Amino acid sequence: MRCSQKNKLFNRHYWNSPNTTFGSAYFGHVTGVSGYRTGQLGARFTW
Repeated sequence: MRCSQKNKLFNRHYWNSPNTTFGSAYFGHVTGVSGYRTGQLGARFTW
């Protein structure tokens, strides 16, 4: 059985651009983020 993770060395988040729609209730707010951790689990059966 094998397990691997990506983006575990640096726990970084990348912020999305702020909302630039003037007059919006969320003007200037950053409402999203990317760069989450991903994992993978695999197994191999041989007989």
